[in-house]
Amino acid sequence: MTTRAIPPPRRLLWLARHLMITASVCGTLLHVVILASMWSTAAAPWLAVLAVVTVSGNIALTAPGYRWFGPERAEAVRAVFNVVIHAGLGVISGWGQPAWLLLPFVTSITAAPPSQQVWARVVAIVIVFDGTALATGGRAIDAVTFTGVSLFIQLLLSAHLELTTNLLAERDRTLAELDAAQRHAVAQEKLASVGQLAAGVAHEINNPMCFVTANVADLLDELRRAPALPATLVEYRDQIIPETVDGIARVNAIVGDMRRFARSDPEPLVTFALASEIVATTRLARTQLGPGQHLHVDVDADLWLHGSPRQLDQALLNLIVNAIQALPGPGDIRVRGRAIDDDQLELTVADTGTGMGPETLARLFEPFFTTRPVGSGVGLGLAVVHGVAAAHGGRIDVDSALGAGSTFRLVLPRARRSASDGAARSR
Repeated sequence: MTTRAIPPPRRLLWLARHLMITASVCGTLLHVVILASMWSTAAAPWLAVLAVVTVSGNIALTAPGYRWFGPERAEAVRAVFNVVIHAGLGVISGWGQPAWLLLPFVTSITAAPPSQQVWARVVAIVIVFDGTALATGGRAIDAVTFTGVSLFIQLLLSAHLELTTNLLAERDRTLAELDAAQRHAVAQEKLASVGQLAAGVAHEINNPMCFVTANVADLLDELRRAPALPATLVEYRDQIIPETVDGIARVNAIVGDMRRFARSDPEPLVTFALASEIVATTRLARTQLGPGQHLHVDVDADLWLHGSPRQLDQALLNLIVNAIQALPGPGDIRVRGRAIDDDQLELTVADTGTGMGPETLARLFEPFFTTRPVGSGVGLGLAVVHGVAAAHGGRIDVDSALGAGSTFRLVLPRARRSASDGAARSR
């Protein structure tokens, strides 16, 4: 399954763009107000020059600087640049109250994502700024006061950025879940359509097969009752027609299995024999075998489950079909059912196919994940198997390696056959 990047909605982009513009305008106005409050005749030329240098330097380091140095280094350079310039403004203005407003202003503009070293830069700015102020006539009470204000503002900004990041991540997760749910619904609708088509085809095949079955059975009965037959008809009576009857019985069984698999009506939970279900499922799966491919079945007779026979049939069929598709050519598939202990049984499907690597194994049961070519599968088969195992109180384990084949193990709770269960579910 390929993971698609979900673009932000247009309104979110519009809000982000206008937020950046608003922050830039407000920051510039705040800077101008602080500089204006520091204005004096002696300091005017220096303030004007430093204001121009500050604005130009920040613009250069924010836009081209990210391309030159990368975001992290550009923000570090910008922090050094701002603390030097604004500490210089404080020295020129004589460290009046307005000059100390530059400290929370400088620390707040360092919290620009995607930087990961915000607090390290904040601490460095505070130390340099306060140290310069105290060394050049600034008051200690101002240093303590505005350092506290700066750290408080920085805490608020950090909390806001973390909240925004979490909200955006949650939005991405929600959109991804909605996207997956939509694709799952589309796939389920397609599967339901295929099931209805299979049920219709099976029904149409079943009607003429009833006539064929009855007519061939009557013909065989007539030949067996005939007192004397030519040698040619004897061969038909003793070999050809009985083999034909067996073939017809197999076709009828496959059609019956198709109809049962295609039914969409709710199925009550029952206690059923595992062996009878495996016989029906493997009979249907054998129609998918290619040249030189063999399906071997070995199931203990006295194994019982409580649950949905149709769901188990679907899970087992998915595992066998996946095993067949994993065979590059001739090969073997083995289906094994056995009791682990008094409380558990194990249903194993092993193949001699291509196997799977660690990356495939890590995503094996994800819905819509498939290694098949585009258009040849929706990637729901193993997700369905996992869901069936969980619904029956069991689990599924996988052993696989590239070039060494794969083994899927369904571990399920055993049931005890009661007198009311009767015989195994008939076919």
